[in-house]
Amino acid sequence: MNTKRLFALVLALGLVALTQPGANDVALAQAAGTYMVKVTNLTPAQSFTPILAATHSAGTSIFLAGTQASMGLESLAEEGRTMMLMTALEGMSSVMAVQQTEGLTTPAVTQEFMIMGGGGYDRLSIVSMLIPTNDAFFGVDTALPAYGETKTVYAYAYDAGTEMNDESCASIPGPHAECGGMGTHDAGGAGEGAITISNGVLGHGDFARSYDWKNPVARITIYMQ
Repeated sequence: MNTKRLFALVLALGLVALTQPGANDVALAQAAGTYMVKVTNLTPAQSFTPILAATHSAGTSIFLAGTQASMGLESLAEEGRTMMLMTALEGMSSVMAVQQTEGLTTPAVTQEFMIMGGGGYDRLSIVSMLIPTNDAFFGVDTALPAYGETKTVYAYAYDAGTEMNDESCASIPGPHAECGGMGTHDAGGAGEGAITISNGVLGHGDFARSYDWKNPVARITIYMQ
């Protein structure tokens, strides 16, 4: 076989290989489906506000430590409100599904929900406010497990950096017995300016140190249904 014919054959085989589905593509397609997610509150005295979760591609993130929080994350971390962040996520082509739980997840309680994912949308992000705090939230961004596998990850508490941590009932939303009602969710001053690991409850406001915690604050178990 002459050189020109050999080059043409190699080129043709290369083009065929590029157009055929690869092993990774097949694996991603097989991974698409419904995932069960279980979130357990590991804190001694904090509750989680309604938990927001999204499945998405690798280029998308709900939060990134060391950067400024989005307006949607600020609303979630200060007020426990998910609507702004949920609307933003639902409008992104890189997001497959968005899910939210109802009510509070109290200490030692496990919250369960199902969410679609996989097929290229192979990452799962979960966020929720810790209450009572000014702007602390737990967050995790992790890869979905393969079919037949169960994955367990632990989530840390972060400070959104959007509000002063005065630990005052007047600036922390309820309901919770410590304050007996709804706060304004506004401490009247700027926070740290970036998302950082939370310092916890220091006991210099209306809350005793018993509301403090040690990271991690949540255990998350994920498997395909």
